Amino acid sequence: MPDKIIQRELKIRRVVSAPEVPPTAVHRFLFTGVGREVQLDLCHVDMPDLRVAIDATQEGPEVTMNVFSRVMLSPEAAYDLLNVATQIVDHLRQVGAIPHEPQATH
Repeated sequence: MPDKIIQRELKIRRVVSAPEVPPTAVHRFLFTGVGREVQLDLCHVDMPDLRVAIDATQEGPEVTMNVFSRVMLSPEAAYDLLNVATQIVDHLRQVGAIPHEPQATH
């Protein structure tokens, strides 16, 4: 006999583990597929180092992408991340930080 599935609404309290530490700027997201899961890397570039690299060369500068956090995402967590990213973009559009998509013409 299959197990009975029980669904309940949960109230989630968000707790910042080190509130005295300011958030780190994220400049890039990278990922690696690991079977059905995905390793998501949160990365940033040291801006002064980037300026030095740009000034030092005429060709494409080489800079280091610092991975400051790595997380594993299940398919469900990846889908949740997509939903949150959509909400972030909507918010940024509302406050005028990014433009609204142009309307399609027929």
